[in-house]
Amino acid sequence: MLTYQAYGQAKRDTVFYQIQSKKIARASIKKNSVNNEVHYYINFHLKKAYYTEYAQLTGNNIGELLAIKYKGQIISPSIPTITAKITGGNVMVGFFKKEKRARELLQKILKVDKHE
Repeated sequence: MLTYQAYGQAKRDTVFYQIQSKKIARASIKKNSVNNEVHYYINFHLKKAYYTEYAQLTGNNIGELLAIKYKGQIISPSIPTITAKITGGNVMVGFFKKEKRARELLQKILKVDKHE
C-alpha cells in the first residue's frame, strides 16, 4: 500500500480496486458543476457478482484513500477518501476537466480484452 500525506492530514494508506471490463454491468459519463467549473467522471455500475468484493474493500478501509486501477495502472485523476461502505456496486472515476478524456478512457476499458 502507498501512503499519502497532505497538508494538515495524517498519513493514510491507499487501497486499490482493479476495474475490468468483465466486472462492469453498465457505465456512463456524468457531468458535475461546482462554482462554475465543469468536471466529468465515469460512473461504473458493477455486475452483482462483484458487489461483495467492492463492499468489503470499501467497508474495511473507511478513512483510507481509494485509487482505481486498470491493467495495473492508476486511472483515477483524483484519489478520494473512503467515507462509507459502498454496497450498491457503483465505482466513480474522476474528475476529468475534459469530457473527451473521460470518454476515451471509458471506451478503452469497455473494449473486451481477450487477455483479461
